[in-house]
Amino acid sequence: MRGIRLHFGLIFGVLGTLALLGCGGGDDESSTTTTIQGSVPGTVFVAVDNNTNLEAGRVTATGTPKTFSMVLPTGMIYRFYVMENEGTGNSRVYPMFMGTNNVFELDNTANGQTISLGRVTPDMGTGKATPANTPPLMMGRGANSVVPSSLAGTAFSMDNVKGTTWGYHTMMTSGTMGWEHGTLSFDGIGVGNMTGIVRNGSLLPERNNIPYTMSLSGMLLNPGDSTFQSVVSRDMSVMVSTFTDSTGGFAMMIAQKRGGVFLTDGSDMTGTWKFQRLTAGSDNTTSG
Repeated sequence: MRGIRLHFGLIFGVLGTLALLGCGGGDDESSTTTTIQGSVPGTVFVAVDNNTNLEAGRVTATGTPKTFSMVLPTGMIYRFYVMENEGTGNSRVYPMFMGTNNVFELDNTANGQTISLGRVTPDMGTGKATPANTPPLMMGRGANSVVPSSLAGTAFSMDNVKGTTWGYHTMMTSGTMGWEHGTLSFDGIGVGNMTGIVRNGSLLPERNNIPYTMSLSGMLLNPGDSTFQSVVSRDMSVMVSTFTDSTGGFAMMIAQKRGGVFLTDGSDMTGTWKFQRLTAGSDNTTSG
């Protein structure tokens, strides 16, 4: 009987040791997740696994101001996106950047930590979102312009304007520049060309090989002119642009995508139209 009691005692001793190991030795248990939180002016905050290009998390911001909180596994590399007007016909997607990075690693030092981004604000000048805080636990790992598969139907790209032609009208506030109209076209690789340019009644030379780029949020940008900013409508029919002309005056351009058939008898215009008009001059008495 003594030998049997020793045998059972050994079994319970081993099981007890295994139980302690299974629960991490009690107080030594550590988390493998981190919490990302902040606020956005939009509706949705999305985390994407940079290795698989699949969503790792998506939360809707709520309250006033709109705040979000998301729990993510550590030891991973992510990209983050802010969405405005999600689920509507005018939704926009902004990749989150810190400096030149939109790829971030959350290594195991972030385990159990809360990472506060503060206010994550979309920048209409670049088409990117920038957080108010730069948390040290989010290590920058370069840039990746790949569009997440789940956001591809919402995001804009230069493919949206390749091979299209637009008629544009521009008003420049400088007294020496005045108004301008012409045709803006994009070739098969997205390079822009402006032809048929008429300024104040005079024909001007063409402007070719303009290296436009398109942000995911639908901002048409000209890398050669940092003042040029253009927003494209969701249905890709209208662009509204602002820029500074060569004399330093402010300008606005409105372009409409060409296409479709209009009736020559004028019936397409039948009805009542409301209009707004801008006049520009050298002082506030001749502008309005």
